[in-house]
This record gives sequence, structure tokens and C-alpha cells, in this order.
Amino acid sequence: MMGTDAPQSMIVIGGGIVAYAAAIAFRRALPMCEITLLSPATPAATIDQVGAASAAILDFHQHIGLNHAQFMRRCDGTIVREQLWTYASGSTPQRVSAASAIPYRDGVAIHQLWLAQDARGDTALAWADLAAGNAIADDHSTSFGVRFDATRYHALLKDFARHLAIHAHQIDHWQPETGDGRHIAAITTEGAQRWCADFYIDATTTPSPLLSMLGAVWLDWSDHIPAMTLAGLSPPRSDSQCDALNPTSKWMDWHSPKWSARLTAAQAADSVPTGRLSCTRHGNAMALGDAALVAPSFDGGSLGVACLDIMRAIKLLPGRVPSAREAAEYARQTAIIHDYQGDWAASRWLHAGDVVDPTLRRGLSDMLMQFTERARIPVRDMDHIPPGQWLGWLIALGIRPRRTDPTARAIDPAVAHQYLHQAASRSALSRSSL
Repeated sequence: MMGTDAPQSMIVIGGGIVAYAAAIAFRRALPMCEITLLSPATPAATIDQVGAASAAILDFHQHIGLNHAQFMRRCDGTIVREQLWTYASGSTPQRVSAASAIPYRDGVAIHQLWLAQDARGDTALAWADLAAGNAIADDHSTSFGVRFDATRYHALLKDFARHLAIHAHQIDHWQPETGDGRHIAAITTEGAQRWCADFYIDATTTPSPLLSMLGAVWLDWSDHIPAMTLAGLSPPRSDSQCDALNPTSKWMDWHSPKWSARLTAAQAADSVPTGRLSCTRHGNAMALGDAALVAPSFDGGSLGVACLDIMRAIKLLPGRVPSAREAAEYARQTAIIHDYQGDWAASRWLHAGDVVDPTLRRGLSDMLMQFTERARIPVRDMDHIPPGQWLGWLIALGIRPRRTDPTARAIDPAVAHQYLHQAASRSALSRSSL
């Protein structure tokens, strides 16, 4: 914490999962701080209707002291380690397994050996999850996260907030007040009631009314990532412990082990386009969730990023007298993560032939350039998407490099084949391919 005087009061605006998660986290970090949660009557965000989060939510639960077994039991949670993408065009379904690190043997990345063998026509080695570096360990980090009942999770967080004596109030119309254009002075609700605090957190709608008043603008990503609206939940669910996704030009059907959802491409008049705030923390205010970022990646990334943002905010706790330096550092780090999430969300709409498309997002274009040159995943500081997931997704899409790393050709093909077979036999998801 850069500031030496912790805030004595905070106001969190929003009634959804992200708002309650933020209120709980700050309450745990600042037990002497009075936390007030103001819940306006606004439509539920997709985060509050589709129970999905990346593995970051499990770290977040440890951070706030929420028992993992209790969460999984009360919210009917399931860890997902695999996704199956099926396209209407009739192309081969893309099976992608979760992976974190990229494993090596004798100084050579396993996927480089797989690519070298595949180039020789040894199609028996086409185990996509193995190529993704998926020598799976039985832990939560090597997963696409958790799928759960969003309504139950919302109720669990409400109970947790009441246990921590977080004061929650339902409000109707509200607007922020600012005296100097640099700080929020109060929140005014219907009946001219004023709510004042040392610090304000906006977890409401896109874009954040608080940060917009302080000068933040919305960076539009609709050229790369379509805006999506939830068109209702309907059966059937996935019949296995994996996600099944069926993308079309007009919608995305997402079937999880717990629910099914159809997300429809939204018209401009229906929703704010995908993108992020230019600045997510300024003065004595910050924005979280949909108020700060809209970049659907169909793996729980939106809620996962919100959890990461909350934990980052705890590390850079605001002082009672806000520090411009402190706010700028939080905003800088958050912008990096949000841009990476934008790259990941945009990659979900990629096809193998898109690697030379000059209109791609810059970060995604750089990723593809390095991969197609020599099958390398660039090291990007603070990237919350594990390199194994990037690798698995690009390989599953059918994207292949122009050449493999020279180190892969230094190992005898018979020895490489043995390494690959051994690695595949250790992967629970690969055994059926042997």
C-alpha cells in the first residue's frame, strides 16, 4: 500500500457478483473500514447469469477465505479441463485441453517434437492436447476454471457479506457528484440522499459512470470482438466434464456441464460495444467488471479478470487521501491485463487463414507472428492466459508454423516418438487417443 492512511469508508455501487466480491475482499483487507454497498435496479450482467469463471476465481476465494469445498457444494461447481469447438461449416471439431506451462524433454519443448513428427507425416501422433503441453496435473490451475450455478453463487456472496457486516441498500436512480472534476464527492440517490465515503468502487454498467465523469473514455474493440447479449438459457447441457461451444456468425452456443447459454451478436443499439476503459482508477474511484471491460472469451475470463483486478487493488490499497501515483500504477497494470484479455477474446473468432490479416489486434498479431515463424509463444509480462492455453488454442485451430525450432531436429525421430508416447500416456485426456 503506497498510502499510509487507509480509507475509513468505502462505497461499492452495484448489486451483482463483482460488486459483492469487491465489497467482501476490501472488508477482509480493511476490517476497520465501513463498507456500504448500493445496489441500483439495473439489468443483470452476463457475469451474473452465466456461471463461469477462470481458475483465478479459486485463488480469489483463498484470498477472501471462502472455503473451496463449500463453494463447490453450494454452487454446484464443476472444474472444466477441456473444450470442444464445433463449427457449422462442418470442419473438424477442435478439442482443446487446458494447460499451463509448456513441458520440455532434453531441452526441447514437447510441442516442437510433435510438430516435427507431424511434418514427417506421422499422423498417429496428432494428439492435440499433448501438443498443447498437456501432461495434466490434478490441480485447479491446469483447467479452464469452474462452471457453477450463478444464482446460488450470488446468494452465497450475499450471505458472506452479511456475515461481514457489510451494509447493503437497494437504490433507484443515482448519480455521482464531483467538486473539482478529479475526485468523487458523493453519490446522490432518489430523494436527494447523499452517500459519502473516502473511496468509491463502480461495478455497475458499461462504461463506468464514475470513471466517465472523471474523464475516462471507452476504447471500442467492436472491429475485433463482437458484442454479445444473453438470449436465454436452454437445455441440453454438456454431457461430459467439458465445455462444448458452437460458434456461428450470429451467435455462440455454450454448453457447460451445468447449463447451456446462447449468446447472440448484439446490434449497436442494443449494447455498448466490446472494449475497455482508458483508465480504470482515478482519484478516489475505480471501476470493476463490465464497468471497466467487456471482452467475452467463453471460458469465464470476464469474471476471472474481475477477480484479478480486485486482488490487484488490494495490493495497491488506496490511501484515505488518494495518491495520483498509486492510482496511475493500478491503472497501468490493469490496462495491460485488459488488453491481454482483449487479445484472448479476439482469438476465439480466429480461423487458420486469419494469421496474415492486417486488421487483427496488435497484441494478437504479434502473438501469431511469433508462433507462425517458429512455434514459439512469446513471454508477455503479466499475461494471465497461460502459455499452454495459447499454444493449445492455436494448434487446435490448425495454425502451423513455417518451421519448427532447430532443437527439435537434433533429437532422433525414434527417441522423439518415445518421448511423445510417454507424455501422452501420462495425460488422462490423451489415453483415449493412443
